[in-house]
Amino acid sequence: MINTALRFLFILFSFCSFAIIAQEQVTDPNNAIKIARELASVKQYDSASNYFQKTIQLSIEIEDNWNKTLAQAELGRNWIYQRDYEKAKEISEAVLENRGAAIRAKIIAHQNLGRLYARNPQDYDKEKYHNHKALKIASEEIPRRFSAKRKNDSLKTSNVIRGLQVLSYMHRDLRSYDSAQYYMDRIIDLSEEKQPANIYQLAYNQLDQLWLYVNQNRFSDTKIEIDRTQPLIDNLSLNTQGEFNLAANYYNLLDVYYSRTRNTDSSFAARVKQEQIISASPRIDSTQLAQLQTNMGIGYYTTGDINKAFEYEKKALKLKERVLPVDDLGFAASYKMLGIYRIDQAFAGEEATEYFREALRINLKHLGRLNPTTADAMYNLSYGLNTAGKFAESLEVEREVLDIFAEIGVGDYVKGSVLAGIATNLASLDSLQEAIFAYNELVKFSNMSKIDMSIYKVKAESGLGFCYLKMDEYDKALKHFKVAERLLVQMSGPGNSGLAAIYNGISKGLNEQNRLDEALVMIKKAIEVNSYDKLLFSIDPIPLDLLAKKQIQFVDSYVIYTQILKHRTEIEENPDFEEFWKVFNNSIEVIESSISEQTNSADVISLLSANKTLYSAGIDIQWLMDSVNIESQESLKMWQLSEKSKAINQKLKDRKRQATSPLSTDIKIQEGLTAISDQIAQYKSLAINGNDHDSVSAGLFKALQAKKEYKEKIKSDFPRDYLLKYLTDDISFNDVKVFLGPNQVILDYFIAGENLYAFVINEHGIDSFKFDWSTSLKANVSSFKKHLVNDSLNLFYQASRDIYQEIFKPLESAITGKNVIIVPDKTLWNVNFDLLLTNSGKEMPKPNDFLISKYAFSYNYSSDLLVKNVKKEESKSQVLGFSYADDNITELQVSNLRDKAKANLPGTALEVRNLAESLLGTFYFGKQASEEVFKKKASAFSVLHLALHGEVNDKDPDNSKLFFGGNGDLSDEDNTLHSFELYDMNLNAELAVLSACNTGAGKITDGEGIMSLGKAFQYAGVNSVLLSQWEVSDAVAPEIIEAFYKYLKEGQTKAEALRSAKLDFLKTSNNITSNPYYWGSFFILGSTESIDFKTSDQKWFWLLGVSLILVILIFRKRKIIRTTS
Repeated sequence: MINTALRFLFILFSFCSFAIIAQEQVTDPNNAIKIARELASVKQYDSASNYFQKTIQLSIEIEDNWNKTLAQAELGRNWIYQRDYEKAKEISEAVLENRGAAIRAKIIAHQNLGRLYARNPQDYDKEKYHNHKALKIASEEIPRRFSAKRKNDSLKTSNVIRGLQVLSYMHRDLRSYDSAQYYMDRIIDLSEEKQPANIYQLAYNQLDQLWLYVNQNRFSDTKIEIDRTQPLIDNLSLNTQGEFNLAANYYNLLDVYYSRTRNTDSSFAARVKQEQIISASPRIDSTQLAQLQTNMGIGYYTTGDINKAFEYEKKALKLKERVLPVDDLGFAASYKMLGIYRIDQAFAGEEATEYFREALRINLKHLGRLNPTTADAMYNLSYGLNTAGKFAESLEVEREVLDIFAEIGVGDYVKGSVLAGIATNLASLDSLQEAIFAYNELVKFSNMSKIDMSIYKVKAESGLGFCYLKMDEYDKALKHFKVAERLLVQMSGPGNSGLAAIYNGISKGLNEQNRLDEALVMIKKAIEVNSYDKLLFSIDPIPLDLLAKKQIQFVDSYVIYTQILKHRTEIEENPDFEEFWKVFNNSIEVIESSISEQTNSADVISLLSANKTLYSAGIDIQWLMDSVNIESQESLKMWQLSEKSKAINQKLKDRKRQATSPLSTDIKIQEGLTAISDQIAQYKSLAINGNDHDSVSAGLFKALQAKKEYKEKIKSDFPRDYLLKYLTDDISFNDVKVFLGPNQVILDYFIAGENLYAFVINEHGIDSFKFDWSTSLKANVSSFKKHLVNDSLNLFYQASRDIYQEIFKPLESAITGKNVIIVPDKTLWNVNFDLLLTNSGKEMPKPNDFLISKYAFSYNYSSDLLVKNVKKEESKSQVLGFSYADDNITELQVSNLRDKAKANLPGTALEVRNLAESLLGTFYFGKQASEEVFKKKASAFSVLHLALHGEVNDKDPDNSKLFFGGNGDLSDEDNTLHSFELYDMNLNAELAVLSACNTGAGKITDGEGIMSLGKAFQYAGVNSVLLSQWEVSDAVAPEIIEAFYKYLKEGQTKAEALRSAKLDFLKTSNNITSNPYYWGSFFILGSTESIDFKTSDQKWFWLLGVSLILVILIFRKRKIIRTTS
């Protein structure tokens, strides 16, 4: 991952562009050039170019060479701002070839050419020539011209001042500050002597003086001049655009001054004042205002308020959309900044990457491939891809950037950042040998450079350390970490927070080498350099996350600290557990506070790993405490730790969904919570910078309390949202005891490093078991489903027997009920426990050999989620059924699988038709079975049956989908129901049956569990879901599903009904369909409670009742008629 410090380089190289407005009708070149300059002053460069060209045209008509060449030179400068470099070069050279050109025109033309040649380091001599030529002309010609006798003394003074300003500016641009100051002093003296009543000119001169001081970091002088200038600015009439520009520029200077002197409050106040002035100016639609909004966004960004930064850049983008032509370069600048801001927000890497792509597209269109700005945009894209976890694509883009740099030439510092990015991507791809080579090349390049490349040496050495750490070569790792530490301390002192990652690496290496005392010293240093001073916050107790400078490294430090103490505790004869649990609890606090922070994809991956490592250590130590009889009830505590780890895991996973699809919580509460979080970030920044200590501490305390109140409001008013977003109280045994029936057992697994723990929970208590999570067991679990799907039956049967013997049989004596709720962990979601084999021989298994013959299994993500499901109101209607196929049954084939997208599936029609004949409900077939109908009606039914095509996206589970059969021509829906759409629905169902292909299989290899349609239905409000682990046969599914509903109607639980249906199928299966592949795919996720069905047999009682009522009404009516007659 690219170092966070590099993000600020992006800001430094931001580019802004230009505006266009309708031309005003003018016929005088003097008026035209005046309008052009006014437009240029507010950065409306497109419109300014139009008026400069108008000036040229009018000047030619009246043979006014003076205005013509001035307009040409200033037009060239304008084109430079617009990145139209060839045209700028051509027109500037034309001015210099014109012997009668105005002196100012020649000066500007040389300055233009100096700027153009400055773009290429190889043209340094040409740049130097033109800049000094411009200065020479100004020094020789301007004093002579302006010293001539004039009748109008006021005009003479103004011209002299203008000439001296040119000289001052030119010396300032060349950083000849003494010479610039000399001319500035002459200007101020002359202005005060000759034009004391000209407030505008006096203020203008003072502002130039201030910029000179600020550019030289002469802050004490700056403060004195600010006090002198403020009354002049206050007395401006603010009638003309020039006065508005001057006042805005003054507050811009204040912003810069206060930023550099770290006075955050005053800096923000100046920026707000500047925005107010520009917004009130005659030309409000200008890129000057857009630039200010961009600057304000950057200001908020530097204080940690990313939401506000993003908001201001969005304002700038909207303004540009009003005043800039399509695909103007100004848009590229905004897209770049939006990308930078979004990349720091929760799971917005994809969106950030799209902003960077758009910026690159516009730059390529205007500037071409071989251009520094294009290369910068390409580098931003590589950074976005890296943060989004797309390391291979990021690597490809960075190599393209390197090729561009080789062709156009670039500074060593910029090239170093790309070399570092390439090495980092290789390390992220675990191409460790290539990464080591790349890091070593970066070291060589840095050593050969003539400039200070220490930061890249640090990156290279620390990168080498982490590579060798991954390769278990600890001596080499420690050697490189030590070099990185020495270099960084030399660069920025011993308190730099960047040392935290290096100290973390050193601590890991020392821990692996059993050098525990040294490891503890280093990890404490890691926490110290990455923590703000507690004295900055007058709050007791201080939330640990407030002290963190870099949150992810802070979490890593505490987790490593816990690992070291665990290691020490395990090897000591008389272990002292107190220090371990103290640090463990601190680590929990830090991780839990990170759940709701602005975390990106890469950060969440780090937090997931930290969470698993931390709780694994806790459970290992709890087991150790049990073995030395320190306390009782250790099984309960271990199980609670495993449940908390799984809860944190799910909340971290949910961060992406919450970022892209907000919860249903009242919008005012959401906005209030966001505003409070922004306040906390700002108060923290103010406290760190030492601003107004008492009031800041009070404000911070108040904001923290308000955040707790908002959280409680969500808990009481939006309990479902609360469960999705926040951690709940630890689950207790009593919670489970109330939930479990007399015949139910929970079997909860937790993988902790090289150990596998199992917790058997029934109404009487909890038993814990510890297994070796061996290489062979991992292989059997990972290949369990693969062997079956690939028809490698002998391998599958052997894996099935081994898994049973290793992780189920040893605890079977503790299983007291027949209904077993499995809570898997990580790759154990691969295992369908129905299919575990109890026979030890190699003969072909019989139905009774499968574990399904003894138990009814169901599954859940955690015991906590199972017990704390939000209660729902009883639905008024029963079954809502959808069939992908039309209601015309054709021949069914066992080989016809429901993974063949858009193919006709006659079995789905049979499946739903069977339901329609036996259950009360509403059923749709083929084109009538549309997504639109489902979304309109689903919330009113207690059972949802979807016999459809299904498709699981393993890389992005939220993009998994179900295909409806409806005709979408007359609807806004596309008949493709994605997982992320379900999160926005409020269902009220007891059961959803997804008898499509592979609807339950999600991304299981990285521990995500079944992150697909099943989970989405549960979050939408469905108590339990019937899913399939792999492709379902279109001929087999209707038979099993029909039997499943039959046993549900008889009162069996969902798990029991599914078991009975599978056993019935096995009784009548043949040599082909007895293969577990055909009958073993379905499983129940969630609650197993039975359902009270109203069967279709009851329809006749309803019809009979209605008929009887009608007969009675008719009889009474006839009787009344007779009486009347």
